[in-house]
Amino acid sequence: AHPAFAPNDIRELIALAKAKPGSIGYASSGSGSTPHLAGEYLKMIAHIDLVHVPYKGAAPALNEVLGGHVSITIVGPPPALPHLNSGKLKVLAVTTAKRYATLPQVPTIAEAGFTGFDVSAWYGFYAPARTPQAIIARLNRELVAILGKADVRARIAQLGLDVIAGTPEAHAAFIQAELARWTPVIKASNMRIE
Repeated sequence: AHPAFAPNDIRELIALAKAKPGSIGYASSGSGSTPHLAGEYLKMIAHIDLVHVPYKGAAPALNEVLGGHVSITIVGPPPALPHLNSGKLKVLAVTTAKRYATLPQVPTIAEAGFTGFDVSAWYGFYAPARTPQAIIARLNRELVAILGKADVRARIAQLGLDVIAGTPEAHAAFIQAELARWTPVIKASNMRIE
């Protein structure tokens, strides 16, 4: 949030949103993005009315909050950390199930009473359809080995991210679970990709 925004944590944000429905805008990196999903999910479970303000990427959304044009944004640690460290932004909560190692003092939304709230952006590696299984297996072995290196893990941790390296089958199951989890949120919010 912009430092001048009155709430200092997620509970205060929710209280203000309930007191003044539709008066708080949240910037996202675009319609259908993870931050958009997180905002809509928060609206659903907290029974609040926030106004989604989509931008074409995290940088423009963050710049609007830095400039005081939009009150809050939902953004990952890498672009936000320099502004948090300089005092140009304040953080109300993290959306993940556990606290970030780079922001251990910041509580999760789940800790504010919304058990199970766990939203994070994730990245995966993909190959074209019909890539032979032997090539997929080799790519997976090489990527898991690279992501297992201490220097790679340390650099990723500096960005406030976690490494989860597994099998193609585990990733496919994760994607199916994500689809099942987010479909109701997308339908309930009448979300459209622009």
